[in-house]
Amino acid sequence: MKTCLEQLKKEAVLLCSALLALSSMIWVPPDRAYAAYLDVRVLVLLFCLMAVVGSAKEQGVFVRLCEILLRRTGNLRTAALVLVLLPFFCAMLITNDVALITFVPLAIAALREQPRAMLLVVVMQTIAANLGSALTPVGNPQNLYLAGYYGLPILTFVRLTAPIVAAGLALTTASTLLFVSPDRIAPCAAAARAPLSKPKLFTTAALFLLCVACVLHLVSYRLVLGIVCAALLPNQRRAFHHVDVSLLLTFVCLFVFVGNLARMDAVRSALCACIGGRALPVAALSSQLISNVPAALMLSGFTADGAGLVLGTNIGGLGTPIASMASLISLRLFSKTGRTAQYLVTFSCFNFLFLTLLLALERLLGNW
Repeated sequence: MKTCLEQLKKEAVLLCSALLALSSMIWVPPDRAYAAYLDVRVLVLLFCLMAVVGSAKEQGVFVRLCEILLRRTGNLRTAALVLVLLPFFCAMLITNDVALITFVPLAIAALREQPRAMLLVVVMQTIAANLGSALTPVGNPQNLYLAGYYGLPILTFVRLTAPIVAAGLALTTASTLLFVSPDRIAPCAAAARAPLSKPKLFTTAALFLLCVACVLHLVSYRLVLGIVCAALLPNQRRAFHHVDVSLLLTFVCLFVFVGNLARMDAVRSALCACIGGRALPVAALSSQLISNVPAALMLSGFTADGAGLVLGTNIGGLGTPIASMASLISLRLFSKTGRTAQYLVTFSCFNFLFLTLLLALERLLGNW
């Protein structure tokens, strides 16, 4: 019994998402439309990225990177700021999902001996990735969709989102500097000193770039899956041990929940009745319930205010853990430390604070 409870505690995120999916089936019984809920491309990309990052872990790349980072920064506050700014700027080009799956493990490895700082940094990394990705159409899926749907040129898009991105940069930087002490940083745990294999390192780097190319829709996800498996299975099979099956199942459950919620007439009617000239706040609010990507897809059919939807869904990526699916990556990775409740409290405090401040900023700018 005790072992069962411990296992359920470890899989709390998956359990909650499964309960949400099952409860939504009461109102929308399973049918053929369920197949369309699953974003197979996203699931395959997550699988491939976790395998590639697992390959890097097996080679000791993250331990070496954290040692370099800590040696050059010197104190905890500076190291934390670097770890937060990396996903902020990288998410603009490689998406918030990829940025978090790449840099959250690095933060956990680098700050393992500073648990309080680790928690704050992972929360700030999540916020930073969600806000940094808002700057460009390729930063996250809803931006790419909305830019195409409303015919927004890239410069117009950047000018539109630049104020919230700049504000997000200021908020995450200030919070990191304020809440992380400038203490001398403890070194990473000692790791095996086996020399890096240049062929394996080159393969891992090439596979990561291939995944990024897929994110940018330059390569088919089926091709990427085949190449990743063919490259890693022969002599880097242990990389697949790092694939978090629970995270993939969590995404499947939430795809079902979100898909069912969007099909509920009461939900759709309420959003349609509210949207009017209030696309921005309605998009931000609906993102809290059904995530920002489905909110963008659903609301775009009811308003010509593309700018409002872009701003609302990007700001709306803050708030609840499902407001942006990318946030679940950080939650799942951090939950392995056994401090899920602490993480959710800190995550919620900062996310809802930043959400409120950014909505107030857009109100002052006259965008709704």
